[in-house]
Amino acid sequence: MPSGGSNRRVPPARQSSGDDAALQGHAEPPGAFAAALATVVAALGPLAAAPELEGGSREAADGAGAGAFSAAQRVARACRELGAAAAQLHLQPRRDESLQSPRTPALGRAGHTPFLLSGAPPPFLPTDVQADARVSESEDEDVTYVATEESGSDQSTASGHRAGLEGLALRSVAPSTLKAYKQAWGEWEEFARGRKQRGKSGHRMMLSFIWQLYVSGRSRAVVSRYLAGIAFFCRIKGVPDLTKSGILLKAMKGWARVAPTPPDRRRPIDAALLPGIIGSVGAIASSMFESLLFRLAFSMAYHGAFRISELVAPSKQTDSRMLVEDVVVSGRSLLCRLRRSKTDQVGKGRWVTLVPALEESICPVQLAVQYEAVRPDCRGSWLLHYDGLPVTKFQFRWMMGRCLTSMGLSPSHFGTHSFRIGAATAAAAAGFSGAQIQAVGRWKSSCYKRYIRPVA
Repeated sequence: MPSGGSNRRVPPARQSSGDDAALQGHAEPPGAFAAALATVVAALGPLAAAPELEGGSREAADGAGAGAFSAAQRVARACRELGAAAAQLHLQPRRDESLQSPRTPALGRAGHTPFLLSGAPPPFLPTDVQADARVSESEDEDVTYVATEESGSDQSTASGHRAGLEGLALRSVAPSTLKAYKQAWGEWEEFARGRKQRGKSGHRMMLSFIWQLYVSGRSRAVVSRYLAGIAFFCRIKGVPDLTKSGILLKAMKGWARVAPTPPDRRRPIDAALLPGIIGSVGAIASSMFESLLFRLAFSMAYHGAFRISELVAPSKQTDSRMLVEDVVVSGRSLLCRLRRSKTDQVGKGRWVTLVPALEESICPVQLAVQYEAVRPDCRGSWLLHYDGLPVTKFQFRWMMGRCLTSMGLSPSHFGTHSFRIGAATAAAAAGFSGAQIQAVGRWKSSCYKRYIRPVA
């Protein structure tokens, strides 16, 4: 047998594969496996230490037989390679299998605090709430935690990324909704901070908080909004949602049974009232331009079933959602683009078409044609005063209340939603289907039914 073949060494790749096979097939941990290999090496030490003979040395071994000599040389080399593999396996334990092999327990679950993938609980939560934020092995068997410390720069970068994502998450709801949610979260945070030293669990504190709201006279609608706000921030902060306990869900359901929500008493502004309201604007407005402006606003609110937030600005310093470039006026229709709405927080946008009315004095198309001819040539809100400032919600409500009072009606029986209520009621009276009524007011659910009033 040529001596060149017996001098080959196992390549590193094959040696690593051998380690893989050893780990996969051996039930003992790598330390015991290395010890067993070391024992084999020690037992074969004398044979492994035999010098390699060449040339004349080989002739001197003819008495022992060439075959036995070659076998001894192969055993010696195999023992050396096994010893090296055992030492390497003992000094360099494998790390990847702890995350890949289902037989290996996840890191950080036996005597170590795991690093949560979603970040540690925020420090402002009570201590017991922070403890509840840790995911135990019984709660989530499929979650694997990587117990690896991060450098200071990595932690700073991760904190910056999380803060940026939290900012985006806050934009997922309307500003008015976010304001209500922040109020609920602030009150809950203050309540929990004052009781965290008493040893109460997070769930017990939440029950006490909701009971305090109940006995203080808060309505069920307000408490429901508080629960929604707290749940919203729990998801953003990555902590357990304490509002989803069974007793709370059942308590809110029982509250609805014993104290049902009072019916909506707002009266509709329909085709019978609209001419009187629009006709009374002229006696209240300060100019012909102002009269035309508010007559158009009231006509659009009814015929387009617009929410007031979709039509006018929240204040003088802010443009409305409906800008001048969002309105297309023609003699046959009035096209209005809604960039964003209550049911379209992501801003997909949609077009609303207003068609001519039979009565010209309340026709949104004719009023829009007249208004566009005298509207100041400036950008910004579609509905604005002659000085360029937008029509605000306050001004819309004020003019609406004055018109109702001039007609002998109480403004307390109406609201800005009365135009939408009137549109839904008129559509139902005309025989529209549920889907068609939803399309009129851009409702996403059956809540449109609450807007329909009995027709006298």
